[in-house]
Amino acid sequence: MNIKNLKSLFNKHDFRPSKRKGQVFLIDDNILSNIYERFTVENTDCIVEVGPGFGNLTSYLVKDSKQVVAIEKDAKLANMICDYLGTNPSNLKIICEDILKVDLEKIFKMTSGKVKVIGNLPYYITSPIISRFIEYKDFIQTIQITIQKEVAQRILAKPSTKEYGFLT
Repeated sequence: MNIKNLKSLFNKHDFRPSKRKGQVFLIDDNILSNIYERFTVENTDCIVEVGPGFGNLTSYLVKDSKQVVAIEKDAKLANMICDYLGTNPSNLKIICEDILKVDLEKIFKMTSGKVKVIGNLPYYITSPIISRFIEYKDFIQTIQITIQKEVAQRILAKPSTKEYGFLT
């Protein structure tokens, strides 16, 4: 995916990215393939993708996994996924809801076994999302998320520092 193709896709769906919603899109195939290779997807895996956007990483995930559940809050983006993929793969379920409000237990129970979670999280809701997944840790095999450097620094902060917080 290049910028020109992305703009064309966004124009087709009358979509404008929102900085306020923390919408950041990975389009560099080198970065995407690096993330995917480190995620280690097997054909028996059930994957929950948080914030799939227009489906760039989703396109990698549906090729090798048993099932992908993509949770996207923005309806325009959710509708864009199958257009970007060129089809609606039988192993893909798109849920258009807020990750902070969706019934995660219901989603996890519709998969067989523990799920793998992947996502590129918006800065302003990273902590609440991670907290939700901690609540449902019994359903999760692994979590691989990309987060902003500042959030990672807060997670790794030493006690009694101003960065130290709930997730630490």
